[in-house]
Amino acid sequence: MAGKKLNVTELDFDTIKVNIKNYFKREGGAYRDWDFEGSGLNHLLDILAYNTHYNAILAHLAVNEGFLSSAQLRKNVVGRAKTLGYLPHSFSASTSTLTLSGSDISSLSTVPKNTIFTSSVGGNSYSFITTESFTGSFAPGAVPSRKEILVKEGSLKTVKYTYDASDTNRRYEIPDSNVDINAIKVTTFPNDNTSDATLYTRFTELSTATSTTDIYFIFENPNGFYEVEFGDGVVGKKPQAGAVIAIEYLSTSGADANGATTFNISSTLTNSVGVALADIVVDTATISSGGGDRETIEEIRFNAPLSFTSQDRAVTVDDYKTEILNASDATAVSVWGGEDNDPVDLGAVYISGKKSDDSLLSLNEKASLRNLLRDKGVLTLRHVFLDPNFIYLYFDVFTRFNPNLTTLNSDSMASAILSTITNFDNANLQEYNSIFRFSKFLARIDATSPAILSTAARVYAYRNLVFNQKLLESDIETTDIIDLSGRASATQFLGAANYTVGNTFYFKDNVYRVKSLNNPSAEFGTAGVEPPRDIELDTDYTMGAAASGFTYQYIGKFSDVALSDAQKKLLKLEFTFKLDSDEADIVYSKEGESFSVMGGINEYRFGTHRPEGIRSGFALLTIYRKDDTSGERLYYDGSPASDSSTTPKYFGIVHINKGIIFLGASAVTESAIGTGAYTILKLTGIKSSGLTVKIFTRPASNDIASKRNFIIDIDETSTNVTAEIDTAALNVTSRISDDYITYNRDTPD
Repeated sequence: MAGKKLNVTELDFDTIKVNIKNYFKREGGAYRDWDFEGSGLNHLLDILAYNTHYNAILAHLAVNEGFLSSAQLRKNVVGRAKTLGYLPHSFSASTSTLTLSGSDISSLSTVPKNTIFTSSVGGNSYSFITTESFTGSFAPGAVPSRKEILVKEGSLKTVKYTYDASDTNRRYEIPDSNVDINAIKVTTFPNDNTSDATLYTRFTELSTATSTTDIYFIFENPNGFYEVEFGDGVVGKKPQAGAVIAIEYLSTSGADANGATTFNISSTLTNSVGVALADIVVDTATISSGGGDRETIEEIRFNAPLSFTSQDRAVTVDDYKTEILNASDATAVSVWGGEDNDPVDLGAVYISGKKSDDSLLSLNEKASLRNLLRDKGVLTLRHVFLDPNFIYLYFDVFTRFNPNLTTLNSDSMASAILSTITNFDNANLQEYNSIFRFSKFLARIDATSPAILSTAARVYAYRNLVFNQKLLESDIETTDIIDLSGRASATQFLGAANYTVGNTFYFKDNVYRVKSLNNPSAEFGTAGVEPPRDIELDTDYTMGAAASGFTYQYIGKFSDVALSDAQKKLLKLEFTFKLDSDEADIVYSKEGESFSVMGGINEYRFGTHRPEGIRSGFALLTIYRKDDTSGERLYYDGSPASDSSTTPKYFGIVHINKGIIFLGASAVTESAIGTGAYTILKLTGIKSSGLTVKIFTRPASNDIASKRNFIIDIDETSTNVTAEIDTAALNVTSRISDDYITYNRDTPD
């Protein structure tokens, strides 16, 4: 009898049924003449097909759930990640640093644990609490310091268990899916009637774990909750039989509470003898940040192999990225060595990170990451954090289309193209180390509609220049360089200027202790240990008063000073590409985005000038306004009495080939860029601190790459799209008329 194998590789029910039917009707088969469409046999075939279908699907699912890359259930993804030593992130609480004031502030000596402060974000109210007690002097100007309070969003909860030595499955669940596992406190007590507690810390390294080490382990269980487990007496200490286990944890709302700015005290604070203090208010507060949500299945699937590859160390670039992504709310990270920095800074690792909403890492987050990387990285390296710099692109886009192939008119076609540009931006840019590729950009626009026949585009770029106090201060010779050359321990006064949170000071020399005199407890660095050369202030300071400034201890110069003499006296605004030297103004600000100088006319803007004798590849930055009658440029020179001069005055140097603008931070004469000497004036006349001016330019190339801490983004609101009907496509004679005009490659004069 002729044989025929049954096809068992199909998963589709109908195909399985047909395969079974064909098997029975095979040549020489006993049932080849039967009517399989009859109701009885048809039902039997349905049962066989359904049974085969179910078993096949079950087998495939069972196999898929056994691998990290294909598992769909969270418990299986977590289980596979656990074999790689990976613990999924929990919720993380949003934090803020507060200072207090009020008429009763001098009587306050302690802010107890679980003190509640309230705030709101987006119309929703959130509670921020102290997770520990803060003791000290909270009054402004207090000596030795004004105490700051760290608060976290959420509520403290406690769950208790009794340790049963006979239980082989000794795991203790935290019954809250919103727990922040970084704020867990695990203690054991011999019984319920004693306060003799043993504090257990979370396991971090196997090499330090012995049979007497008070550590606990934490995992996510199949129910989606975290559970605590203790050592077995070999790795980690066992609690004694019958011990009471108390797990205190913070239940939080995560990222939803980020962005809180105004806080009110909900708890009653008391003095040292328990008398309530009525007039205590929040004086200052940092914007709440650091809140994050629980890691999703896809995030676990992506991060677990990376964590395994890094082996819990920070040595390679990928190691750094993995550690930072795992330990913070950053969604994008760029890391590069000092040897790749500009200027070169040997012995440093540069780090830049941003969150999903393009917000920056907070000072607290950076400090926490510095501590983490110091423990996991190479001992001699310094970790320098830089905020991302955004370069914005915009375009003049010209499209011609055939109206016979679409129902869209010119306006709706232009709108559709803008949507395409937005999608291109989201898919290809807005991240570190991204590249804008002009040909792909045009191809994506052409694919918007089959009716589009041709597309041309002109590429422009701009960066935001913020006039802050650090940039505008006139009596500081080198605003961000503190030069301690050849001095012993002494005080460095910085002039009468306000320096706020986030300002960075660069120490030219090797100082190992830096302290603010008006806040003596604010100390940067440790005695005998070299600090990072850039130090971020963690609070506001006012310099220049009799008891203000920085004190330092000098131990010698660095062998390699990273900044050149020119850069010591100029602030830098950098693009990542060569600028178009054929433009009339290499860099400029637009007429509609002008600013005032010396409190005068609000019609000034930036431009460039190339005097005779200047080297190729350089231009000089000017500030000018146009004469109302003649349209001639009237240049600003720092003096309101001569702000109508027709002779250019210079406030910066434009390095065209490198794409860098060196802005005047102090008066300096630069002779290295040409046959003459050019005086670069200080930016002291622009008194609008906080003013943001867009500095525009035209890239020399249509392809643009982001580098180091730069991120490319497209500004759709500044992009102009012109969509016109192609008259040649409508010409039935196939003859192009004489008035058919193409678009210029460059901007018409």
